Amino acid sequence: MAKCVAVMELAIPVSAQDIWAQWIDPQKLSNWFWPIYPDTVYEINAQAGGSFRFSSNKTGVGAYGEVLEFIPYQLMRLSWNWVDEFNNDLEEVTIHFSDGLIRLEHIAETFDSCTLYQASWTDTLLRLKAVLTQ
Repeated sequence: MAKCVAVMELAIPVSAQDIWAQWIDPQKLSNWFWPIYPDTVYEINAQAGGSFRFSSNKTGVGAYGEVLEFIPYQLMRLSWNWVDEFNNDLEEVTIHFSDGLIRLEHIAETFDSCTLYQASWTDTLLRLKAVLTQ
């Protein structure tokens, strides 16, 4: 059972559709999601039951999982697994999209993980905002 939830909310002055488009298009993801790993490959089958994988072969950093829930322009819920770890702990990422706002929740097993996720997702969402408001 999950022990913590890292929650991030960020105002972004664009439509939910514009925010949404950044998450389902691999080309757009490459502009803000892990740009520090230039060899990152972004794969996402944006539909319920689809899968995703974001990974850098050079660094060994990556995440993969299943699209558990998908409501266009409103919500995407993902199972979340790290490529370099094997654990059976429940991790999920839920992204809520609305006009002018994104809310992301990452469910994890440990408070240390949630502290790390809080910082890393905040950084990631700030990069997304920068791309959308240039």
